Amino acid sequence: MVGATMSDYIEIVSRRTMTARVLKNMEVVEEYKLEQCDKCSQLKRLDPFGYQKGYDNLENVIWFCVDCR
Repeated sequence: MVGATMSDYIEIVSRRTMTARVLKNMEVVEEYKLEQCDKCSQLKRLDPFGYQKGYDNLENVIWFCVDCR
């Protein structure tokens, strides 16, 4: 294919460690934690504001991504 180019950026997701890495030209430029949304089940970037607290307001019971909140 003539004129096709590769992107400089690649995102690698590890379900085992629940982390993602963004690479630019094979060098890590960002690393962040992931969480699975309890509503839509998609893996999304962890946002601490998405946790819903339990009865005692201390325990994190479920987590919703930005789109499901």
